[in-house]
Amino acid sequence: MRRTGVLPAILMPIAVGCSSGSGAKAKTTGATAQVRVVNQNLLHGNACPADSNRCDLPRRVALFARQLVRGDCPELVAIEEANRQTVAELRKQVPGPCRYHLVYEGDPGQDREVVLSTFPVLGSERRRLAGPLRTALWVHVATKVGGVDLVATHLASSSDDRPCDGSTCPAPCAVSDTLNACQGREAVAFLQAKRLPQSVAILAGDPNAKPDEPPTHATPPACCVDTPAAAGTPEPPPPPAPNPA
Repeated sequence: MRRTGVLPAILMPIAVGCSSGSGAKAKTTGATAQVRVVNQNLLHGNACPADSNRCDLPRRVALFARQLVRGDCPELVAIEEANRQTVAELRKQVPGPCRYHLVYEGDPGQDREVVLSTFPVLGSERRRLAGPLRTALWVHVATKVGGVDLVATHLASSSDDRPCDGSTCPAPCAVSDTLNACQGREAVAFLQAKRLPQSVAILAGDPNAKPDEPPTHATPPACCVDTPAAAGTPEPPPPPAPNPA
């Protein structure tokens, strides 16, 4: 689903066991703590009027940064539709109260993922998905309760989605997939390949799909839990149609 503007972020607390160390070697002690995860599509603004500075991207990024501060600095933040201007604006905010580490990998594309983390970042990698316009960004962070592996991605929309073929959509995709569903499979496979055995694995992003559409069906149930559904969070209603002139 294509949405515009600064969107309501998804805040996902993850309960995990407390540990005596960091990374995959952390051992649980039975107590629990939370790692809060926010996902946000910030709209790159490529289709905005030329004189709008990408629909006022600097002020939208600053607004989002203020929202993170008011939310008591969620520990992991996945951002989609970022570009070099978005990253430059984010870097102005990163030294603020939340003191985020910013992971970008320097990709010059116009629709890329960024991850902010209050935890030390021990590894990161960007991978191109089928298409080839889309990518997925993996980060591994060390928290007080163990390792967390997160993959953020933004899958094909109506502007670039299309049927697959054998050369465009290699395994783990199926030739019967759409590009959107194939990219969902690839993002899951990327997360499964990069995660450490005892890490918490998180797949975040903008799937450009409703719950009953691909890539939801392309995600193996044994792999992942639909956290908004598990938390009872309803799908947000579509924005109201504009009033006729």
